[in-house]
Amino acid sequence: MAELTPDYSKRDCSLPPGCKDLIDVLRLQKAQWKKAKIVGVPPPIMLNKPGVWPSKPKTQQIPGFAGTIQIKGQVTVKELAALLGRKPFEIMASLIDLCIIATPSDRLDFDLAARVAAKYGYIAKKAAS
Repeated sequence: MAELTPDYSKRDCSLPPGCKDLIDVLRLQKAQWKKAKIVGVPPPIMLNKPGVWPSKPKTQQIPGFAGTIQIKGQVTVKELAALLGRKPFEIMASLIDLCIIATPSDRLDFDLAARVAAKYGYIAKKAAS
């Protein structure tokens, strides 16, 4: 507090110095977070150092790619959620983003299921019937 006996009739009586409104407090906190330095992070390990064995090479992955799934002609929201490793309400929320209201027992055609799967990083392929 700026004073020992604050004047409660003023807007900035309980704000930090230099702040006239709550938005100024938020901006001040955001600026402090940007200025904060990360302490205690070890430097990266050099692979060419003598006496240090390099780790096994990692397989290169496509960012955002989770895998492929096999979908028959139609699939329910609940089955699609199980295939994607998600909860049915997450799939329903993704469908709402596509302007489609569905319940866990509603059936989705392949194209719509593929669009939802793509949102979660999966590539959908049609399974042989």
